[in-house]
Amino acid sequence: MLSDTDAETIMRSKYWTKFNDKDFRKFTSLKMTSNDILKLLLETSRVEFKLTFPVRLRLNDKNLQEEPHRMNMFSRLFEFGDIERPRESDGVIRKRKYFVTFNTILGELFVHNLKMINYDWIREDLYSLPASAQIFFRKFIVNNNNPRIPINLETITGKLNLIDGNRSNLENTVKENVLEPLKMQGFISSYKKTQGLHGTKYIVYRDFDSNDPDKKTTE
Repeated sequence: MLSDTDAETIMRSKYWTKFNDKDFRKFTSLKMTSNDILKLLLETSRVEFKLTFPVRLRLNDKNLQEEPHRMNMFSRLFEFGDIERPRESDGVIRKRKYFVTFNTILGELFVHNLKMINYDWIREDLYSLPASAQIFFRKFIVNNNNPRIPINLETITGKLNLIDGNRSNLENTVKENVLEPLKMQGFISSYKKTQGLHGTKYIVYRDFDSNDPDKKTTE
């Protein structure tokens, strides 16, 4: 938990933001308690990502020849703290204000992408979909401007980490937990299952042009 002095320190950092429980629920469309929001932020802030980058080093002081080396560094996306607002009647904490600072290498890279407008807006109702549908949208749709997206079943199961030896179960999972929720929520207009060179393939449509005959049959 932050003190007022700690909050002032964060607000003097290079990149920071603040929000409360109400703001979090508004932008995620999730009905979470204050304790659940705190737990989610805490668990997310503890995740470390490996950053891999090349570095060129001279072999020695006399030789100007350089040798490339691959370096690895682990970084978290952000650090945060909160200020609790307990109710006066019973002292139970039901409101919090969060202060997030992007003072890590990954955090500064993230802010750089935002300032360069290197992102696509995601509707808040995406977070109400099953986890597999959310991942599918991020992996295959959000940065894809094609109205017709063909994807092999193996590619889908690999990206979504779906493990099931029964092919029928995999196809049913993709249909019920991924494609149907995205269609019902309006993130895709329709989809079609067909056979490709590498087995089962899905064609996902993003526009609502009824003149395409392929869109008249969905499964």
